[in-house]
Parts: sequence; structure tokens; C-alpha cells
Amino acid sequence: MTTYKDGEPVVRRGKQIICFEKTNTVGSIQYYQWWSSFFDHDGGVAAQKGDVVVMYASFFPFEDEKYRKGYVGVNWEFTNEGLGAGHFTNFKISKDGSIASPSYLTAQLKRLGNNDCPNKP
Repeated sequence: MTTYKDGEPVVRRGKQIICFEKTNTVGSIQYYQWWSSFFDHDGGVAAQKGDVVVMYASFFPFEDEKYRKGYVGVNWEFTNEGLGAGHFTNFKISKDGSIASPSYLTAQLKRLGNNDCPNKP
């Protein structure tokens, strides 16, 4: 996954490997567990119907004590070539309950195949 931070005067790019493991199928919807091979706190659930994938996670604790928890949401749409594009939203909630440091990113995804994925929770 490659992300581009929206609203920045200079385009900053970040990359990470996202791993999926299928957990269930109900009708035409496939459910997955997902995690990041780079960030221990990133991981959650995903659902796929056709070429559309929705990922969600809430994570805590933070190393930085001023935050209570955070959330990640990602919406993808894949092409037949295994490429995808979508939107990535990430924000933290401060101990006082206010939303802090929201990130709204445009993201690209490339399917790498069925490789062994490190750091499975």
C-alpha cells in the first residue's frame, strides 16, 4: 500500500505491506483479518464483495501517553490487474476525548500474491 497525504503542499509518500487472512464467507461477502507487516498496532477486519474491499480497525495503546486510542478506515476498489485505489482515514482520540492528528490519504494498492506475511498477531 502506498499512501499520499491529501492537502499537503509537498506530496509525502508512505509504504507498508498489508496482510490478509480469510476468516469467513457469508453469501457473496468474504471476511478477512488484516495486519500491517510494519506497524504492530495496525490491524483489524476487512470485508470484500466483488472488487470492493472495506477495512476497519481500532487500536490502542499508544506509546505517546496523550492519546487514548485511534481508528483506521480504508476503502479500496480493485481492477482485474490486481491494482487498487482508494481512501485511507486515520485519526487518534486524545485523553480529553477530542480528535487529534487526523490523516486523510489517497492510497494505491498492489496485490503481491500469496506470500508469507511477517508479524502476524
